[in-house]
Amino acid sequence: MAKNIPELYFEAMRTIGECKALLGTMQKFNAIGRPALAPVIRGQRIITKDRATTIDVKDDGFVAGWASTDDMDSYRHVVAAGAFSESIRKRGLTGPTGIKLLLDHDSSKPAGVIKSLRYVGGKLAIEAQLNLDIPYVRDRYSAIKLMGGANFSVGFSLQDYEIKQDREKREYIQINRGDLFEVSAVLFPANEFATMTSVKGLVRDDGIGGTVARINLLLGSLETVRAKQKKR
Repeated sequence: MAKNIPELYFEAMRTIGECKALLGTMQKFNAIGRPALAPVIRGQRIITKDRATTIDVKDDGFVAGWASTDDMDSYRHVVAAGAFSESIRKRGLTGPTGIKLLLDHDSSKPAGVIKSLRYVGGKLAIEAQLNLDIPYVRDRYSAIKLMGGANFSVGFSLQDYEIKQDREKREYIQINRGDLFEVSAVLFPANEFATMTSVKGLVRDDGIGGTVARINLLLGSLETVRAKQKKR
């Protein structure tokens, strides 16, 4: 690797426009991405040998990753970057018309609440909290941890699309705009790139695992931006 993690981190922050979220915690990491000093967690307070730092320690049931990407799915559909921006703005994430969190696109199985839904580097990033008080959600969460992760999938009404051809002259549908009304945790997605990149209990449970996952999410976004710039 040509650059160490702190250098890539700050470059990613400048590219995506987030400069402050992880700055304090990043100082704990050396070039290979491990904590320089082993912390002790007391609630949401991280105590190290040199100083105490407050960070956002996620609750059990926290999941995050990509709700949608602009990769071609198994149905030969491509969801364009920003396709759901308008519906996210109009619907919001809570209330009767808010975008719901479900299991397997089943409207009878609400799974929790979406905390954040926004485009990062052309992909739709999601952070959500599963409601572990619901038995079927608790069972799925246990299965996700045992399997080592799962996927997300979006439910929406098609509003604008166009038919295109790939390099081999095969047709596919590009979805330019859709009314997003739910995001589901699924086991068999149409788009296998819509993955859970962070699951509480899978990342290192040392109080900074969620931070590491978020750094990886942002660095992945940087690589996406770089790849698209090279194609221009």
